[in-house]
Amino acid sequence: QKGKRIRISPSCDLAGHLTKRETVKQILERHFDTNMLVPFLKPQKERNAAIDRGYEITSTFYARLAGIYPDLEAGWRYRLFGTYQNLVVVAYIYYVSAYLVANVVALQYMDVELIGSTFCFGGYTYTYALIAALFYVKRSKIDRLLEMIGNELYIYQRPFTPKELEIKKEEIKKAKHFGRYSFYIPCTVALTQMAFVPAIHGFKGEYSSIVNGSATINKYTPLPVWTPVDATSGISFFILYWCQLGPGFVEFLIFHGSCTFFVGTICVLVSDLRILQSSLEDIQKRSYHLYRMKGGKGEENKGLLDDSLYQQCMTACLKENVQHHIKIVEFHNLFQDIVGYAIFFILTGAAVTISTPPFTILQIMEKGETHKFYSAGIVMLGHTFLSVYLLSRYCKFGQNFENESRKVLDAFYGTPWYKANMTFRKLLIVAMLNSQKTLQINAAVVGVSASAATFMDVIKSSYSLLNFLASSNGKSN
Repeated sequence: QKGKRIRISPSCDLAGHLTKRETVKQILERHFDTNMLVPFLKPQKERNAAIDRGYEITSTFYARLAGIYPDLEAGWRYRLFGTYQNLVVVAYIYYVSAYLVANVVALQYMDVELIGSTFCFGGYTYTYALIAALFYVKRSKIDRLLEMIGNELYIYQRPFTPKELEIKKEEIKKAKHFGRYSFYIPCTVALTQMAFVPAIHGFKGEYSSIVNGSATINKYTPLPVWTPVDATSGISFFILYWCQLGPGFVEFLIFHGSCTFFVGTICVLVSDLRILQSSLEDIQKRSYHLYRMKGGKGEENKGLLDDSLYQQCMTACLKENVQHHIKIVEFHNLFQDIVGYAIFFILTGAAVTISTPPFTILQIMEKGETHKFYSAGIVMLGHTFLSVYLLSRYCKFGQNFENESRKVLDAFYGTPWYKANMTFRKLLIVAMLNSQKTLQINAAVVGVSASAATFMDVIKSSYSLLNFLASSNGKSN
C-alpha cells in the first residue's frame, strides 16, 4: 500500500515468503568446500589424460607412493591419498620438533654418537620436510609440467623417424629403470640403519641408552629423537620400534620418490634436446617431405636449392626447430621453478651429512669405544653412502642435461645455411644467439648447478669440514 514500508527479515526471501534458517553446516558449505580433505587441494571430478601420461612417463608413481603427490580424483582415491598426505604432514611436524630437541640435547651432553645420529637423521628430516612442502605448495605447477609432457612438448609436421622414436623409448626406459632398480640398494642400507641395528639392541635386551648422567635421547631405537615415553621393557621398546620404523621408511620413500621425479623429468628434457638435434641434422629430408606435401615436383638432391618453394620449406622446417627450442626453454623454466629450492636444500645438507659420519667414527675409535663401533659405525657409514648416492644422482643427470644443451648450438650451425636463402640465414642467427646460453638446473639462492663440478665441490667442502671438526676437537682436548 502507498506510504507503507515493507520490512524483510533475514529469514525471508525477496517475495516475502518465509524460508528455513541456515544451519551451521549450510553456512560452512556455502563459504567452504567441506569435501576438501587436503587443505588447498580440491578433489577433481575428471581425470586429465595428459597428466596421467606424464605421470607414467616420469615414474611419478614413486612420489605418490611416498605421499607427496596424492591422487586427487574425487572418491576413494582422494580420501585414501589425501589422508595419507595429511598423516605425512602431521608426522613431519612432530619429527622436525623432536629432532630439534634431540640436536640440543646431543650438544648439551656432548655425546659424539648422538650428535652424529641426530645431525644426520635430523638433516634428512629437515631437508625432506621442506621438499615435501614444496611438492605440496607447487602441486598446480607439477600438474602443468606433467600435462606438457603428456601432450608432447612439440609435434613436428613430419612424423617421428625410427631414430627419434628410439631416442624417446631409450629415455623413458632410463627413467623407469631408475625408479625401479635404484630403489633396492638404498632401501637395503636405510633398513639396515633403521631396522636391523635397532633390532639387535632390542633382542640383546638393550632397550634404552638413557642412564644416570647420560643424554636423555634413546640411541637404540630406529630414530634418535625425543619421545614422550622411554622404552623400559621389551614390549615398550618394540612398540616404539614400529612407531618409528614406519615414518622412517616413509621418509626413505620421499627420498626416492622426489629423486625419481627429478630424474624422470630430466630424461624428458634430454629426450627432446636429442630429438631437436636429430631433426636439425635431417632438415633437408624434412624440407623435401614438406616440399612434396605442398605439391613440389622436383626430385631430391637434384637442383632443389634453386627452387623457391623448397627454400620456403627449409625456412618453415627451421621455424619448427626454433619453436621446439622455445618450448624446451619454457619447460625448463617451469621445472627450474619447481625444483630450484629442492636442489638448494639437498646441496646445503649434503656437506653436513657426508662429513659428520666419518668424524663420529673417528671420535669413537679415538675413545676406544669398540662396543659402539659396530652398531654406530654401520649407521654412520650408511648415512655417508645415502648422502653421496643421492647427491651423485642429482648431479649426474643434471650434467647429462647440460651436455645435451651444449650440443644445440652446434646442431643449428651444422644446418646447410650456406646453401639457403637470406630468410633462412637471418632466422638461423636468431636461433643461434638464443641457444648460446647452456640450460642448467640451478639451486635457488646460490645459483649453483646440479653438475659433476658441483658434486666434486661438495665432496671437497665435506672433506674440509671434516678436517675442521677434527682439528677443532684436537685443540679442545
